[in-house]
Amino acid sequence: MKSLFLISLINSCLLMMSSHPVLLMTFILSQTMIVCLISWLYLSVSWFAFVLFLIFLGGLMVLFIYITSLASNEMMKIEAKNFLATLIFLASSLLMMSYFMNSQSTENSIFNSTTKNFFSMYSASASFLILASMIYLLLTLIVVVKISDKFNAPIKNLV
Repeated sequence: MKSLFLISLINSCLLMMSSHPVLLMTFILSQTMIVCLISWLYLSVSWFAFVLFLIFLGGLMVLFIYITSLASNEMMKIEAKNFLATLIFLASSLLMMSYFMNSQSTENSIFNSTTKNFFSMYSASASFLILASMIYLLLTLIVVVKISDKFNAPIKNLV
């Protein structure tokens, strides 16, 4: 768990250092995977992390297409000034993180409160509401797919 936080911190620092759009998207995608892994390990529910990853991935695909169309031939370069500032920030963050992560009491209290809040949200009394929301979302998905059908689309130009 601590190694995932460390990788996330390093990834965030590298994200601040980069300026190329494709490299930024790569760092954001890896950060998304790390966040999903951390949420899966904390909550022990794999479907929540998977749905979170799919939502992030869908948004990133749209951003990736948009940004690569804007900056398709831009060269990647690393500036030395940004690299030094990022390195100093990373070193100080690692020291603070190693100090705070050594205390077991904070980790256990965060884990217990997160787990308690998660399971109270999905209790038996709220199961009908959750099921109704799932059915509503499924029906909405089916309607959107039918509306945006290739041959019967209302968005289609009638020439």
